[in-house]
Amino acid sequence: MEDRVEADNQDAAIRRLQARGLTVLDIRPLLEAREKSGASGGGGKVRLEDLAAAMREMSIMCASGVPVTEALGSIAEHMRPGAMRDTIAIVRTHVIEGVSLSDAMSVYPNAFSELIVDMVRTAEEGGGLDESLSRAADYAERTLDMRRIVVSAMIYPSLLGGISVITVATMVGFILPRFTKLFDRMGVKLPLTTQILLAVSKGVTTYWYAIPIVIVGIIAARRALQRMPEYRLLMARIQLKLPLIGDLVRKIVVTRAMSALGTLLASNVPMVVALRTAASSAQNPVISGCLRTVREEVEHGAPLAEAITATGEFPPLIRQMIAAGERTGKLPEILLRTVGFYEEEIDARIKGLTSIIEPVMIIALGGLVGFIAVSIISPIYSLVGGVH
Repeated sequence: MEDRVEADNQDAAIRRLQARGLTVLDIRPLLEAREKSGASGGGGKVRLEDLAAAMREMSIMCASGVPVTEALGSIAEHMRPGAMRDTIAIVRTHVIEGVSLSDAMSVYPNAFSELIVDMVRTAEEGGGLDESLSRAADYAERTLDMRRIVVSAMIYPSLLGGISVITVATMVGFILPRFTKLFDRMGVKLPLTTQILLAVSKGVTTYWYAIPIVIVGIIAARRALQRMPEYRLLMARIQLKLPLIGDLVRKIVVTRAMSALGTLLASNVPMVVALRTAASSAQNPVISGCLRTVREEVEHGAPLAEAITATGEFPPLIRQMIAAGERTGKLPEILLRTVGFYEEEIDARIKGLTSIIEPVMIIALGGLVGFIAVSIISPIYSLVGGVH
């Protein structure tokens, strides 16, 4: 038998149930019970732009004195259909039933990150919910802008790479086999490069079924390796040490983590909690591990700048700005200002790398196609020259 009772805490709820002559075998908050029974719903992928818009609108309404439940209802009512709208509607139901906003949000990590939940929970305890939601919207928008910069920079190289693969596959799979028959009839002696190309072409056309098997095997192996923490850590270290892009990757990861840290500290989230959330926001095992170490050092009384410096993984500017922020008492403001500077630098670096990659890929594709063409034409030219 299940029953529901309203009480200030768990002990009071047990006493009320026992007063009804019931034996309590298990008791939990309503939200937790719903989550355990699978009745909470709210699944699906949430678009970051929808999250930013929802946090921004809710911040404005809360600042105008609109109750949280009414604000959530208004957002769910006019937001475009999708996972964000469904999640907002369910969160509103939980809040109406007496669950705190932060607890209701924490059930749906696909929509509300740990950062947003921590900010809302701190605001519920100390006030300023509208400001915290506004900062959450700022963070989501900064993350979205960074993602758009990276994606837009990769569109042209990816397109060019796809064209290269299709071009080479067409030549190796369809054009070269025709020339193989021609050369066999001609009986001409082929250069080594032509022999290699024709052997590759024959292998591809004869054992074409092995290609999808190899591709699926590589994907499966990669997914299996990705589940191993040691492999993820190794790949993260390699990424950070790669020439040209290693420094860029480091700055992107550190910017993401420092943006989370600055946003949380600006919302009065305790330093230890902010560092824990920033570590998960970094999405890089090396930097995340460093921030967890920093958190432990700070818990034992070490200054943040000193702990950050000891890791040896953070750029000098970050270390200097954190030290300045601790001295002046304006750490959140300085961190967010530094994040803005890094975002501009990252944008410029990505555009610069893209401008280098594009001509290199064009030259590489042209060189490959030219090599194949010369390897095909060369024996034909030799045969024609021999006839004259």
